[in-house]
Amino acid sequence: MENFYDKYEFFPLTILDTPLETAKAEIEGIIRNWWGDIKIEKGAVNLDKVNPPPKITPGGAHFTKILIWTPINNPNMTALFVNLQDAYNSLIHVWNDKFEKRAITLRLSNDKICTYPHHEICIKTSDKNERVVYSHFESKWEFFDFGPIQDFENVDYYKAKRIKDRINNDIINSYMGKLGLEIWTDDFYKSNKDGVYLEQLSWKN
Repeated sequence: MENFYDKYEFFPLTILDTPLETAKAEIEGIIRNWWGDIKIEKGAVNLDKVNPPPKITPGGAHFTKILIWTPINNPNMTALFVNLQDAYNSLIHVWNDKFEKRAITLRLSNDKICTYPHHEICIKTSDKNERVVYSHFESKWEFFDFGPIQDFENVDYYKAKRIKDRINNDIINSYMGKLGLEIWTDDFYKSNKDGVYLEQLSWKN
């Protein structure tokens, strides 16, 4: 299967269980306490404006850029793409803790071009439980899972002999499909209304 995100060697994506305008207000409230100057604008959804493929820049020295949008087929959800490999986990953690709504964070690899593949699903539930399942490769393939198993999971996958087969893009796609989130399609990265771009322009004094 050809996935939209295969153009990236490593792809971070989060889906927030809340409408776009609500998400904008909530995220802006958090980052104004963290960032210095901020630019916020609306426009057509274009992930290249945040971070063009194929590489997502590691965090640390560069300013953060975020795009949030409403996927065409998920009008009550907000998708979030950021130019950080960890999918801006600190933001998602604080958002979930403060507003007690579900966040699904995915980190996906194109194993054909990624040196250190990583396939992860992280669910932060509305009652602040966390479920993490991932496989990744450094010197060898490793598998990890933690937290309460979710209804959409098939734990038989995690018994596969080859560790790299226990969780991968196809399995994550199947999980998201059960939730009505067709993250592999081009339409998920399009919207019937403008997306919102939030860009850090300076560090907090």
